[in-house]
Amino acid sequence: MDIGGHVAALGGGPGADRRLWRISDDLGALRAQVRTFAGRAGLSGDRLDDLVLAANEAAVGVLTQGGEDC
Repeated sequence: MDIGGHVAALGGGPGADRRLWRISDDLGALRAQVRTFAGRAGLSGDRLDDLVLAANEAAVGVLTQGGEDC
């Protein structure tokens, strides 16, 4: 699946479906992609919501901290 050109399929074994997300401030598209992908994998309800929130928070951390020297 590709939302706005952000997602590229990665290699893997038979049946593998891995995704690479380019760093972008389009967090709405990221949340939609995670929700769709995880929903198709069988997550639902609170667990799905928690995963979407965690992915969003991780992306926010990358966007806000990624340019700082450690």
